[in-house]
Amino acid sequence: DFFPTVVRLAYNDPDGARNNYYFDAANIHMYVSPELVYTLTRQTHQLLAGYGMGDKPVWITETNIPLRGAATVPDYPNWRYATPEEASWYVWQAIGNAFAAGASRLMFFRAGGRGLGDARRPRRRGGRRGARQPRPRNADRPVPHNLHPAPRGGRKP
Repeated sequence: DFFPTVVRLAYNDPDGARNNYYFDAANIHMYVSPELVYTLTRQTHQLLAGYGMGDKPVWITETNIPLRGAATVPDYPNWRYATPEEASWYVWQAIGNAFAAGASRLMFFRAGGRGLGDARRPRRRGGRRGARQPRPRNADRPVPHNLHPAPRGGRKP
């Protein structure tokens, strides 16, 4: 209810229109479900259009799916967690759904690795993760940046 309330209040504010309704772009973020990438983007566009703000862009500022066995994520099959291969397919689905729904920007958050959510613990970089296990290499997975030679800074090709 937060975003619809903000949009309604901005629309009803006497100074709203001359101040671009106090925001330039609507941002959303979601995890786990690539279908939500499409659904929430469409719903956001429809909400904005209903208040005459249909020209505002919708940015997906955070999405991904947690990697099984990374950091504190349990390592067992569950719809909320993914293997590295499943996560790479999440990326493809999210890209397709985001741009089919009219998103102007799409950003992925790193959903695995040490130190997530704990600012006191430094993040380790390099080829190994906890218990000296090799870190999955992007070259071993079919992810978009390996297959597309020239990514365009998060914009639609």
